[in-house]
Amino acid sequence: AVAMSTKSFEPPSRIAKTCEIARIYSECDLINFESDSHALVDHDDSHATNSIEESKPPAVSKRFTVERMDEKIVEAKYAVRGTVAVKAAQLKGALARGETLPFKSLTLCNIGNPHAVKQKPITYYRQVAAAMYMPELASDSSKLVASGLFPEDVVRRAAEYHGATGGSGVGAYTDSIGLQLVREQVAAFLAERDGYPADPALI
Repeated sequence: AVAMSTKSFEPPSRIAKTCEIARIYSECDLINFESDSHALVDHDDSHATNSIEESKPPAVSKRFTVERMDEKIVEAKYAVRGTVAVKAAQLKGALARGETLPFKSLTLCNIGNPHAVKQKPITYYRQVAAAMYMPELASDSSKLVASGLFPEDVVRRAAEYHGATGGSGVGAYTDSIGLQLVREQVAAFLAERDGYPADPALI
């Protein structure tokens, strides 16, 4: 019979990784401490060395931990899911059930929500994105203009982007750094705005 340990098995790779992380922490703590110590002691090398050795703190003295964080940061709440949002959800449910409240509608303002307060969206961007999904764009883009759904400049820009995908459309992957055409347009915009040339390869 083989005796089995009751302790949970830890793979060697995990143990090695844990030890490596602990070693890195210790080295960083020591570097930080020695840097601070050299700034405080005089220029006598022997005295500096002795001071460091005599007053060396525990290995984790410089590590940033929750215990060292400002209490206000630790206690901070994510307001998007906080008390206001929870109460708003309750009130919204009450309105949906037909319960009588001092108001008839609810507008959530605990986060930036401009369209909820009737701010008109920027039409051009949405129209270009919508046109990119229209089958007519690939076959005959003039049909989109003739239909009256999209202005001519919108169709022209959408067709330009569609062509930059090699005719594959938005359903295909682009280069990992994005469409070349779009990066060139961004570079041109930056150059015009800032007065310095921009390299599309770095965008």
